[in-house]
Order: sequence, then C-alpha cells, then structure tokens
Amino acid sequence: MDYLIYLVYPMMLVLLFYKSSIAKRGEWNDEVLSLKQTKALQAYASICIMLHHIALTTCDKNVVQEFHKDGLNVFLPAGYLCVAIFFFCSGYGLYKSNQQKEHYLDGFLGKKCELLITALFTSSVIFVVVRSYLDERISMSQPFTVGGPYTANPYAWYMYAILILYISYYIAKKYCKTDKMAFLVIGIISACYMAFCIYWMYGDWWYNTIPLFLIGILVAKYEQPLFAKIKANYIVCCILSIIGFVITFVIAEFLDDFYKYFQIENENYNLFLTIYLFGKIGSGILFVFMITILGMKIKIGNKPLYFLGNYTLEFYLFHGLFVQLFSHCFLREVVKSAYYIRNVFIRVIITLMLSVLFAVMMKKLHDLIHTFLHTYVVEGTIARLCKRIAIIVVILLIVLIPLLSVSNRNKTKEMVEQVKAYQDDNIRFVTVEGSQMATYVTGEGSHTLVILPETGNICPTLSFRALADELSKQYKVVLLDYLGTGFSEAPQTDRTSEQIAKEIHEALQALGITTPVVLMPYGESGIEAMQYSKLYREDVEAIIGINMDVPNYMQEQLVKNDISKMNYIKMCEKQGTVGSHMHWLLNKTGYITFELPVIDECMSGLKSAETTKVFDELFKTNYMNETMQKQMIMQCENYLSLTNETFAEDLPVHIFVDRGRYHEKIYGGYDWPKLYEETFSNRDIQEVDVILDLPRYVFYDVSRLSRMITKTLNK
Repeated sequence: MDYLIYLVYPMMLVLLFYKSSIAKRGEWNDEVLSLKQTKALQAYASICIMLHHIALTTCDKNVVQEFHKDGLNVFLPAGYLCVAIFFFCSGYGLYKSNQQKEHYLDGFLGKKCELLITALFTSSVIFVVVRSYLDERISMSQPFTVGGPYTANPYAWYMYAILILYISYYIAKKYCKTDKMAFLVIGIISACYMAFCIYWMYGDWWYNTIPLFLIGILVAKYEQPLFAKIKANYIVCCILSIIGFVITFVIAEFLDDFYKYFQIENENYNLFLTIYLFGKIGSGILFVFMITILGMKIKIGNKPLYFLGNYTLEFYLFHGLFVQLFSHCFLREVVKSAYYIRNVFIRVIITLMLSVLFAVMMKKLHDLIHTFLHTYVVEGTIARLCKRIAIIVVILLIVLIPLLSVSNRNKTKEMVEQVKAYQDDNIRFVTVEGSQMATYVTGEGSHTLVILPETGNICPTLSFRALADELSKQYKVVLLDYLGTGFSEAPQTDRTSEQIAKEIHEALQALGITTPVVLMPYGESGIEAMQYSKLYREDVEAIIGINMDVPNYMQEQLVKNDISKMNYIKMCEKQGTVGSHMHWLLNKTGYITFELPVIDECMSGLKSAETTKVFDELFKTNYMNETMQKQMIMQCENYLSLTNETFAEDLPVHIFVDRGRYHEKIYGGYDWPKLYEETFSNRDIQEVDVILDLPRYVFYDVSRLSRMITKTLNK
C-alpha cells in the first residue's frame, strides 16, 4: 500500500492545472499578480508546505530507518521556495493596496497586527495544550520562546518575520518622504533581522526568503516597465529564469555534499555558509520570478484553490499540528505521538482534510474575536477601559524589569553567606593543577564510588548528593565539581578529556584514595571515564555507567545530522556564545527566576529548600561560564579522539539504560545498546542493563538506583 503515496503527484498536478488556461501567442495573462490569482497560488503553496513538513517526518535522511518511507522526496527542498511566494505576495499586495486605497496606513498596524497576533496566540495555546497532553516538559518561559524546538508553535516562525516586515513597511512609508528612502529603510530592517537570526543561530528558513518581501514591493512599484520588458523578451527571460533557478538551487541543495566530497574543512566554513545562504536566497528569488513569468502565460485557479485561498493563514499555522500528531513522534524524537499513521498516503489525506477543516473553524473564531473587539471594544466604554488597562500594563512592564533586577541582585547578596555556610560545612577543597577543586566525600565501605557528572552540570556536588548519600550507607562515595563548575575555581588548562581525566586522578590522590575505584559516569562523562580507564587502568576497579555516552555516538551524530566535525565545533561555539549572552540578560533583568523551575529536577532527591536555593544561586553565577563554553567546544574532539576504542578485556563494565534513551532508536534517535556493545571487548564481564521503567533522570529515584548499583557490585 505504500506505493499509493505516488498518487500525490498527479493529484497535485490536477489541482494546479484544473480550470487553468494558456494565453495565445501575443496574448498575456494580465491577472498574474491579481488578488484572486495570488490567493490561489498561495493556497497551492500552502499545500506544498504541508507536504514538505510531512516529508521531513517520513523520507528525510534523519528519520530513523524503521519509520523511513520514501515517496514525498520531491517536497523535501520545496519548503523555503513556497514560503518565498508568501513573502513576495505580501510585499506586492501591501504596496498595491497602499497605492489604491486612500489613508491605507491609518490604523495599519492595528488592523494587520491584530489579525496576526490573534492567530499566533490561538495557535500557540493549542500547541502548548497538546504538548502538555503528550507529557512534554515545558517550563514557564518556554511557551513564549522564539526559535528552537521550544517555540510554542514551531511552524509559526513566519508570523514573527512578517510582523517585523509589516512594521518596517509602516515605518518606511509613514516617515520617509520618497519611495527610494522607504525601500532603503525596509532593506536595512530586513538585513538587521537576517543578521539577528544568523547570529543567534536560528534555522536558515527563518531568513533565507526575507528579501522577497522587498522584491515584491519593488515589482509592484515598477510593474509596468518591468512586465513590458519581459513581454518584449519573453522567451529569453523565461529560459534565463529557469537556468538561473536550477543553478542556484543546485548550489543550495548540493553544496554540503561538494564540501564533504572534497574534504573541505574549517578554514572555508564561513565561505561555505556565505555561498549556501546566497544559493538559498538566489534560488528563492529566481523561483518566484520563474513562477511569475510562467504565470504571464498560464492562468491558474479553480474552486478548491479559491476556497483555500481564504484560509491560508490559518492553514499555514495549524497544519503542523496534524503533521506531528500523525507522525511517529511529536516535534522531538523523545516525545511519542499519540496517533501514528503508518501509511503515508492516508496520512497526507487525513492531514489535509483536518487541516482545512480546522483552518475554517479557526478563521471563524478569529473573525468572532475581531468582531467582538471592534463592536464591543473599539467603539464603546470598553475601549477607554482597555486603553487605560493597556497603559497600566505597559507601565507595569517598564517598572517590573528594574524591580526584578534589583530583587534578583538583592537575593544574590543575601545568598552569599548561605552559599559560604554550605560550602564550609560540606565541601572539601583539594589543589588540582594549581586550582582549588571542590569535593564531597561521604560514607565508608568495601568499595569507593566516584560519580562523574555530565557536561554542563552546574554543581555535581549538589545535584548528585542525594544519590551519594544513599550509596554512602554501604560505600565510600566521592563527588567532584570539575574545575570551573560548582564551588571549584576556574581551570588554567584546556578541557580535553585526557586533561580532565588527569585532574580527576590528581584530586583522588589529594583525597588520599589509593585503592582502585568504581567510576560511575553519567551522560557525557562516559568519555572521561573511558579516558581515565585507559590512562590509569590499575586504579579502576569497575565502571558502572548511567546513561553514559560512548565515543562512537559522536561519529554517528555527525553522520545522522549530515554535518562535518568543524561545522559542529563552530555550532558549539555559537551556542555557547548565545547561551552566555542570554543567561547574562536573564540575570540582569531578573527574569532568570522563571528559569529556575527547569533545574529543580537536579535537586529533586534532596527535598531541602536550603540546598535548592544554593543550587539556584550557583546556576545564576556558573551557567554558561567560560569553562562550560570551552567544554562544549572541545566535546566533539574529545569524543572523536576515542572513536572505536573499547574497554580493557579485564575491566568489568555495567551500563544502565533507561526507557528514554532506549526508546530513542524507535523514535528517531540512536541505538544506544548497540553503541555500548561496540565498546565491549569481553561480554562475560561487560554488559548493558536496559531498565524500561527507570526514570530518565538519575535524580528522581535514588533509592532504587542505589539498590541496582549494590546488586551489580555484589555480583
């Protein structure tokens, strides 16, 4: 039945050309950019965008093999090309409306922004409700996040972009005396928006079609002379637009393969990004020109397209909900979708039908909201009340930022003594590589367990203390704040896995621990544990990993995400910079308070308000510091330096895998048991223990985890 998906192509051709007509020689379709024609074109483009998004969940190279189904491959690169049509038509339509309607700019922002913001708000609320229903963890600030997987509605990025462009148009036309100056202002604001997205590492779809808005305005301004020249040289223009589109499209789609084939690496990374971006922009521009030029001869339009043309905004915003609901996962691989439809053709039909139905319903809801606002709010006493409330809200927002900032600063000052008191009572410092490393040592027993933290852990001596205290009933347990984290001083050395392993060894020696230890790595620290056992085999009794990473994971990640090592490192550098700046901003404004619930899971086992406050304070001061950024940058190199390494044959290894990591192989992630087994050299004493009902985080059920570790050590 999978072959049915190929019926989509003739169906899309019928939808496009049904009731269409071709102009005779010497005649033209002068309605090519009319409101009716552009609405039909946008309706068709919106369906193509839906098919593009379904293709990303079925036949994209990153879809896990079990759920990979070919058929919609043609639509994989079609997304940004169809969005280019939307931006072009928006720019063209705005300029034409402003020309034809007197006082068009009066109340422009209110009319345009009201519709967009209402639609954005309702779609975001619905997505948040569904994500919560599917048990996806969402913090207080995540529903308002713009960019990344935590955007309330990730398909709504277009709304943010078009709002900025509408505002730029209003400013330019309202305050610039000439069209040329207005176009310059719109161009500058568009360029600033693109630069912002590039710097903050938004996906390239956020900005690669933005220039089409200004181009749409320019075409509207110079439409008559431009179309006259095209008509005079139609065949040449048609051929050039097609050739130009094909060349730029090939550059955009196959440049990465070219770089990989010729093994071009870091020194040409910026050149790669520049060529890639211009390839995308160029292909988007030339695609729209090609469609417009062809449209001068071919007139499209039929009842289905005209009908959907009235609901394209709602269709665009809400189709992604059904795309994800019927996929094998919802937005992210670790979140299982509730209604997976295995047959792609049936999925397409149901998604399309429900998306259209939902779009019609939401359009009616938005119209009711619009009517209410204008009938009962804009023209009555409620209007005056709303204006007063709006003024009060604005004043409160203005006042709230400094108040939160001052409150945050005062709390930090108050916590200094509390942090110092906790440090004096619980932390023992040892000198490592000339810096003071914080350690927490508890318990006595026949084994010494050293719990190693994941990269980015704010304070291991606090976040793993509940587990350490539980294990200390039978064993001696050591926690270490790696240099630059927790209570430890910043390091003077690089953050290579070999260097960190040496620092762990030096810290244990300084603590007087001379007997072999049991290393317990969690997450990324599996690399340090492997490096440690390689350098100091005689000092390691065994390794008990908890969702630990292994070297081959990085190699598979690079292949799976189709990214080179150097590009990955560049990405980590940018993420570190972005994270650092954002954390600084949240701290300064006081809004960091709203992020603290996200890290509560790390302290769930301690049940102590005092220690939680200490951890929160360390999060404020330590998160994304210079050391953490260095660790992120070195992460790829650290993994790859141990690629295909195996544990020593005489080293006992037991790795616990929870349901989240185990199920990743089902929902599009990595086959962790297989990755672990690749590191084993002796299956008699090296094994993987899959615990399907174990919580994803080791911080939740430390007593149970302690019992499993004890059982392992007693074998």
